Amino acid sequence: MYFKQFYLGCLAHASYLIGGDGEAAVVDPQRDIDIYLEEAKAHGLQIKHVIETHCHADFVSGSSIACSLLEQLGFRSISNVVGRITTWNNAKLPIVS
Repeated sequence: MYFKQFYLGCLAHASYLIGGDGEAAVVDPQRDIDIYLEEAKAHGLQIKHVIETHCHADFVSGSSIACSLLEQLGFRSISNVVGRITTWNNAKLPIVS
């Protein structure tokens, strides 16, 4: 399993790249999504999911940018999922606040 936190200090914004078995998900992406694309590539991962855990009213989220780019390639996005369970990479992921 791969896990990396990206922290943008000027906005106090944490985002994450998680992955395993060649697949990855970006959680709460920053507006600049190139950092996730480069990191995934460096670790042999393909981003297949974008997860936004909550609305980011204080800054522009990169989820819409990432989703529009990745969905053109057939990837799936998950947004506003608190309270749901999603299956990814043969694991059930309960989304909690």
